[in-house]
Amino acid sequence: MTVTGIIAEYNPLHKGHEYQLKEARRLTGADYIIVVMSGCFTQRGTPAVLDKYDRAHMALSCGADLVLELPTRFACASAEYFASGAVSVLNRLGCVDYLCFGSECGDTQALRSAAALLSRAEKSPEYQHSLREAQKGGLSFPAARSRALESSRGTFSESFSEADASLFSLPNNILGIEYCRALDVLKSPIRPITIRRRGNYHDTELKEAHGGATSIKASSTPDAPFSSASAIRTALKNTGSSDTDAPGPEESLFSSLPDTSRRLLFERSDGRGIVTEEDFSSLLRYRLLQLMEEGTPAENGIRTASSAALTAFADVTPSLADKIVRHLYSFT
Repeated sequence: MTVTGIIAEYNPLHKGHEYQLKEARRLTGADYIIVVMSGCFTQRGTPAVLDKYDRAHMALSCGADLVLELPTRFACASAEYFASGAVSVLNRLGCVDYLCFGSECGDTQALRSAAALLSRAEKSPEYQHSLREAQKGGLSFPAARSRALESSRGTFSESFSEADASLFSLPNNILGIEYCRALDVLKSPIRPITIRRRGNYHDTELKEAHGGATSIKASSTPDAPFSSASAIRTALKNTGSSDTDAPGPEESLFSSLPDTSRRLLFERSDGRGIVTEEDFSSLLRYRLLQLMEEGTPAENGIRTASSAALTAFADVTPSLADKIVRHLYSFT
């Protein structure tokens, strides 16, 4: 019996995900596929467009045999902790043979080598110093890490190349590297295998249909891109706008979604509605104002939110906390 694991958000599940499920089964000869999926909140800290039950239903309808929830503390964490939490769930099951995931490079060995290289780099004081300086300069963590690896490469690897550095700049490569690292740390017998991603993670435009709307075969020709989850979420947000020329959901999304995903999304859109981060804006603003009221009186008598209070929240650095405080009254 062969069991393959997949780690996912399915926000929402689209034809690219359906393709991955089919390819994972084909490449590994899996008898069963187990998906570890985030719950009602995603890695970006935003709510999923549909609840975990609807998204699990989508996964089961597209070939998954079991869907397990990734606890929120890992589901909303950075790539390192997201990966370690999800891999730990699969590893603790004691029955998983493969971990299959998408990546921009599509090269499992390259990602495993990058994982080993990163583990060596993190033991280097020069790398840690370069990383801190790059972050102080305002770079995002992935960009800062890539720069730190390049600038300090002589201290941990003489063979580190531009191609190696490029692996650390793309989101699915980064997750793949962290999956491999987590497997190494756990000394897990699970074998990683990657599928090259078709289409960019952050694309906001829907891809044209390739053949019949309900057929994945037509859209699975080599290198034919799938619409990204980001593009689908953008289209869902734009549905029902005042622009009468904007296409309805049936036109703009039909070819991007498997049958069950399409049905559930449209049913929820007509019923209680899908969920977006804007639905929580008022609550977030209220909480920030509460923190301001609990803050320290300024010289003009107006209380200001304490940066220290904000840094108590996960992944909020002092510089980010200061920025939130400065822009508190322009929050919308």
